[in-house]
Amino acid sequence: MDQEVRADRGPVLPRGLVVRRLLERQQAGELATRHVRAVAETVGVSERTVWRWLEQAKTIG
Repeated sequence: MDQEVRADRGPVLPRGLVVRRLLERQQAGELATRHVRAVAETVGVSERTVWRWLEQAKTIG
C-alpha cells in the first residue's frame, strides 16, 4: 500500500493516502463513481484499478 502514484505531471502521491481518502468517503456513505473516476483520471489508471485498490485495502484492514 506504500506505492506512489503520479498525479498527471504534478506531484507524486502516496497510493495509501489516495485510497484512505476514498475509503473515508465510502464509510461516510458519500463515495460515488465520479470520485473514483476523478482519482483514476488524475493518477492515470483505470477506474477498475481504483476499485481494486479499495477492495484490497478493505481486505488488508
